[in-house]
Amino acid sequence: MRSSRSLRPLQKTQLLGDLADSFAPNSFFRACCARSLSSSKRSPNPNHGHQRGKVSKSKAKEPNPNLKPEKADHRLIGALRSLYTTDVSSPGTPFFLPRGTHIFQKLTSFLRAQYPMLGFREVLTPTIYKEKLWRQSGHWDNYKDDMFMVEKGEKLTESYGLKPMNCPGHCILFRSKRRSYKELPIRYAEFSPLHRNEISGALSGLTRVRRFHQDDGHVFCRPSQVMDEVLKSIQFVKMVYGALGFNIADLSFVLSTRPKEGYIGEVEEWDRAEAQLKEALDRALIDDKSTMEQWDKLGTLLNEAADLRQAQLKEALDRALNDNKSRMEQRDKVGTLLKQAADLRQAQLKEALDRALNDDKFKMEQRDKLETLLNEAADLRQSRLKEALDRALFDNKFNMEQRDKLETLLNEAADLTLDYIDKIKFKVEKDKQYEPWTVSEGDGAFYGPKIDVILRDSDGKQHQTATIQLDFQLPKRFQLEYEAPAPALEAKGLTTDDPVLMETMGRVAPVMIHRAVLGSLERFIALLLERDFGKLPLWLSPRQMIILTVTDKPQVVKEARLARNTLSNLIPADMARPRSLNEPTYIVDFDASGDSIANKVARAKKFKYNLIGVMGLKNLTPKTTIDLEVNRDVQPDLEKTWNHIEKVKPGSQAPIQKDKGVGGVSKGGKGDGVRLEVGKIQMLMERLCRDYL
Repeated sequence: MRSSRSLRPLQKTQLLGDLADSFAPNSFFRACCARSLSSSKRSPNPNHGHQRGKVSKSKAKEPNPNLKPEKADHRLIGALRSLYTTDVSSPGTPFFLPRGTHIFQKLTSFLRAQYPMLGFREVLTPTIYKEKLWRQSGHWDNYKDDMFMVEKGEKLTESYGLKPMNCPGHCILFRSKRRSYKELPIRYAEFSPLHRNEISGALSGLTRVRRFHQDDGHVFCRPSQVMDEVLKSIQFVKMVYGALGFNIADLSFVLSTRPKEGYIGEVEEWDRAEAQLKEALDRALIDDKSTMEQWDKLGTLLNEAADLRQAQLKEALDRALNDNKSRMEQRDKVGTLLKQAADLRQAQLKEALDRALNDDKFKMEQRDKLETLLNEAADLRQSRLKEALDRALFDNKFNMEQRDKLETLLNEAADLTLDYIDKIKFKVEKDKQYEPWTVSEGDGAFYGPKIDVILRDSDGKQHQTATIQLDFQLPKRFQLEYEAPAPALEAKGLTTDDPVLMETMGRVAPVMIHRAVLGSLERFIALLLERDFGKLPLWLSPRQMIILTVTDKPQVVKEARLARNTLSNLIPADMARPRSLNEPTYIVDFDASGDSIANKVARAKKFKYNLIGVMGLKNLTPKTTIDLEVNRDVQPDLEKTWNHIEKVKPGSQAPIQKDKGVGGVSKGGKGDGVRLEVGKIQMLMERLCRDYL
């Protein structure tokens, strides 16, 4: 546990007081809370007074769910989110709770989904082996003190050791049958638990444990295939970390070369292997950096395109405005002509009446009345004509104002484009200074060179996560062989088409590549939790969605429960028919408590739900709907998320929310959320999880 001084006083007392009141699943967390709160009691500030982990009644305040430590601690986050616990009965061994297990399983499922396209087949090997095997592998001499041993006794004639790694078991699988060069490469993967006897003082949360799981993989290949296999492994690492939200700049690739002494194998063999690793690193990383000149050219072209686009837009606007001015002049002329025509028509009508009624004095009164009516009709027509002209002119003035606004927006868009280009160019310049990989001379393992991937955590500390190691020793120790033509050339990684040499078959030891992408899954989960203070994307989150009811009326609660079952895909099925293996399920919680909707929403945000749905009476007719909020404080890449919402409900508020970067209901349940049918939300969750959002 980090020092309590890493929290501001008010943050510390409110956060830990709330946590101690709501969550105390393990002794570690209880101790942390008690220790931190006891120091808070001694604070001279009376506003910080606590008793038994609760805010004093005299100064009781609603805890702020947004308060967080200045430096994230996965142990505190794990307790707050109910992810895992520990117990003195098994020190250094985390007990994963359902929500923590969900994260673990999602990570392993994610990797398993990638394995087929990479040619890996998952295997299972024993957890415990005889002392003889550990002597054969070399672990007994070099690693015995870090292993858990089962000593021989009345029931055991030999000592056993729990496996700290999967390599020996995979070697046994390879040698279980005769192998041909045509079968290689053979790739095994395994997630079995591993045990390492760490000293008690070094144990810490999920980062230093005695029992852990590793995404272990081993490739048995021909010497000529090493470079391609290493290249694929590096590309796999980049793809996985990219999907998990890391940038390549967050990773450091380190090539460790032959030790000065104590190594096995020939120098020529080491030099050849190191050259292959360097080439793989260059192809996977340096090639990315070699596009910097292309970026510079692209930046220049984009600048030119932006200038040209701006000029073209201005020209188009000038034409549109000039055309509208000419149309307005034409309308003025038309208006004058129409008025003249109306006046002429009125004069002609008056003249005709004079001629017809001049001698008929009896009808003079009728003529006067008719003339009055005609005058009124003419006035009315003129007023209508004027109104029509005013509307036409006003509309054009309105359009001109809109065009002025449009021109302003287009100019701003052009400026934003230039700013974006500048940012790209800045990033490119920064990337130029970034060293894609480095060499650590003499730090290779005694059995072969290796590539370690170093990930920086939220505190700037470095953790070795992924690793790619070449091993010349283990295949020889376990007498692993495959049959190949021209064995002398094959062992050097050379090929030939000489028919005479190809007729000679012989046995060659394969090269073994140790490969782990995430490394220890427990440690990687800790890094994920500390990176963003426990915020996880929907596909990985243990709290994907929650449905909140505005009222506790039975019909609302009933429909909300049905919606929860539908969205989680846990509708009771016919037990006579098993569910499909590929049928997805989601974690959708439900809150029908009597609290106000404001408190429910605040609580949902506090516990980092990615999606928050609100249901009331208005959501029951004509179809069941949910007012959906995307929790902007948790869900990454809001623009892509709202793009998916727009796809499932075209014409929704998604574009507006996407631009705002927000979305959802306010504390009172009213806000900028989007109302979706239950089926649409289920479709949305499928899309987000499919795209790892």
